[in-house]
Amino acid sequence: MVQFRRWFRLKNSKSITSVEVAKLVGVSQATVSRAFNNPEKVDPETKRRIMAVARRCHYIPNAIAKSLVSRKTNIIGAVIEDFENPFYVSFVYRLAEKLAESGKKVLLFNPCANENVEMLLQEARSFRVDGLVIASAILSQQLLEKEIPATIPVVMINRQSASGNYCSVASDDVSCGRMVADYFIRQNRYKSYCYVAGADVKPSSINRRRGFKDRLCEWGIRSLIQLKGDYTYISGKQAAMALLNKKIELPLAVFAANDLMALGLLDELKYTSQYNIPTDISIIGVDNIEQSCWASYNLTTMQLPIEEMIQCAFRYINAADDARVQNAGRHLFPCTLIVRGTA
Repeated sequence: MVQFRRWFRLKNSKSITSVEVAKLVGVSQATVSRAFNNPEKVDPETKRRIMAVARRCHYIPNAIAKSLVSRKTNIIGAVIEDFENPFYVSFVYRLAEKLAESGKKVLLFNPCANENVEMLLQEARSFRVDGLVIASAILSQQLLEKEIPATIPVVMINRQSASGNYCSVASDDVSCGRMVADYFIRQNRYKSYCYVAGADVKPSSINRRRGFKDRLCEWGIRSLIQLKGDYTYISGKQAAMALLNKKIELPLAVFAANDLMALGLLDELKYTSQYNIPTDISIIGVDNIEQSCWASYNLTTMQLPIEEMIQCAFRYINAADDARVQNAGRHLFPCTLIVRGTA
């Protein structure tokens, strides 16, 4: 009865400590700690009693206190500059699932209106993260190395930097553009070609355009319509409107630097023009986002090697300090063409 009153008092207080749980069970605080952190080292009956008291008292182990002892938070910061892109949403979600297998959590940092990448890096460091996953086209190597100590493993997404101080995982975008050009050329039916670019600062867009344009030149095709976009659905619609204002020799082959722009192109062309997709205009995107396989779009696209990229990032973050050096640098992975109904 005395123990119950004591438990009732603790339950209605702000919090309960592992020391108090230990007193209620009649064991040491170290035993309570082992029950949560190394349960295999605790007698099953003792562990059952500890967990029963912990549940009744709403006891939750203090992760901050644990991190001070171990000097690890098991938190990986994800700094994502363009979270409107479904590719990055999918990437972070699946990476978080993978990291959970090793007891780690992902903490997302997404810039607000007046916040820059440097501020985000400083904020991430204040949470004592054990590693960083960064998707930013404007973050320079100099700024990264200035803000993040070498002891924190950093993975750059879709950046083709070859620095030995961090790991860079990306799709082989030049090869991606070349594959799209080859696919169009081998159909032997197009009279004109168009590339819809992403933002000028995005290396992925620059490299996809280079691969596409260079490969067309190798096939003897030197005329390429180039339209500006910014990787958004709206910019895809705007590119389609710009295309409709041009004198186009049909049939036309269009390569959009990502799926969102390709979907914007498709909707604008379907509902405001007389052109048939894919007879008059064929469209290929990049990313293979979920919407691309919807029946209303059925978009032909380039599948990014997301699983391979995640595996590489996971290995780097979880590597021991001496092994991490071997996994640093640039890692490029090939894309795969997914043929559907738009090309």
